Amino acid sequence: MSRRPSPASSPRRAPGDIAQRPSAPLRAIEPTAPAGHRSGSLAAILACVWGSTACIKAPLPSEGLSPGPKRAELDLWAAGPGGSKLYVEADLGDGEARLFLVDTGADISALSAEAAAALGLAPVPQRGGVSGMGGRVQGWSAVRVPEVELGPFSVHGVTFAVGVPGVPTRAGLVPVDGILGSNVWHHFQVAIDYPAHVLELYRPGAMDVPDTSVPLYLSRGHTRIAVDLLVTDEAAEGGVRRHPWELEVDTGAYDIVLAGAPAHADTLAELATTGLEPIFGIGADDSLPVTSFLRTTRRLPLTGVRIGDVVVEEAFDARWIDYSGADGFAPPNMPGLIGHRLFDEHRLVLDFPGRRLALLPPERAARAQDIHEWALDRLRRPTEPEEVHLRAKLLVTVDRMDDALALLTDH
Repeated sequence: MSRRPSPASSPRRAPGDIAQRPSAPLRAIEPTAPAGHRSGSLAAILACVWGSTACIKAPLPSEGLSPGPKRAELDLWAAGPGGSKLYVEADLGDGEARLFLVDTGADISALSAEAAAALGLAPVPQRGGVSGMGGRVQGWSAVRVPEVELGPFSVHGVTFAVGVPGVPTRAGLVPVDGILGSNVWHHFQVAIDYPAHVLELYRPGAMDVPDTSVPLYLSRGHTRIAVDLLVTDEAAEGGVRRHPWELEVDTGAYDIVLAGAPAHADTLAELATTGLEPIFGIGADDSLPVTSFLRTTRRLPLTGVRIGDVVVEEAFDARWIDYSGADGFAPPNMPGLIGHRLFDEHRLVLDFPGRRLALLPPERAARAQDIHEWALDRLRRPTEPEEVHLRAKLLVTVDRMDDALALLTDH
């Protein structure tokens, strides 16, 4: 299924380009230029109008949320029963359903080069660079998508980085066209019911946020919260030491990654172990061998984490990178990440306009949402040999072996 079919009744809209602008970060990504050269107002971006004899300077439409309903619920999809990175369907204005990773740790969205070409968008080179947990990319390109449709909602004028290494291109066997980052989500009050695989979107002020919520802090486009790490320490009362840390909320990350050498963490070094392990992420060049991503890290044993009044009890080791204090593998100024593992049994509320976060019990019955079922629903009647073979593989993946054999026999 190299290209998913578009509904015949959906007209193709004319997308637009983005002109060059100062660098903007991607996921846990900071530009390589100094802070004083970071991106300014999007309203100042100028577009090249093609078809004329010169590049005419004209202001692009500002990014924003179009008029529409107050709330909506959308299905979320995971790459198999054990997958908890979540993907959502979006239409980029051409009537074709595409899948994107829900990534609150990205302050700009990302699009594959193939999807940009299919939309007729010409990526424009940008100044500076982008970086992530997987490395740094010097030089990058971007497009402006006139409209991103999420169910009944429409966000217009959304900037996407294009062709950045490490951005997911597949979830299982299913093509993925990129990630939707905070430049989409900050227009909404968001709730993710992880067990039910449901995304709730609300216009600002439409959702009641509980009094038990905690503040969201905005730092250079990244959303952070203050947590207490529950560190295993035999010398502490009850064998657990509470230690405060500020972390970026990143639904595209797995568990907890700590970064840097803040003064308050000096006493934790004796509780951690040190070793080599590969770390992948945005900016990671998948053409390189795994050994290229080996980094010396610390492992800090945790029994869980406290977020406001909620204690998430789960024993695991937090990875601690760049603990010597020298600039290294983590993007500059990133204190750490908290990922979906800590939210998987909850309903996560992210009130971006109100800058509040709440971790609540789920409101719905748990259900499996295998991303391969999404693909099967859109490939009901394959005609080309490659489509037949792909549908057969998808059927096998969801344990429908008899259907797969019947399909191959018929064709």
